[in-house]
This record gives sequence, structure tokens and C-alpha cells, in this order.
Amino acid sequence: MMWLLLARVLAAMSRRFAQRSLV
Repeated sequence: MMWLLLARVLAAMSRRFAQRSLV
């Protein structure tokens, strides 16, 4: 199931984006 990998990547991207926006 690639859904898990996709979800994980999406979460990581979202987290990274949020951290970058916070700075």
C-alpha cells in the first residue's frame, strides 16, 4: 500500500512547510 508512504511524505512536507512559515 503506497497510501502509507504518501501520507508520511505529505505529513513531513506539511511539517517542514509549517516550520519554515513559522520562522
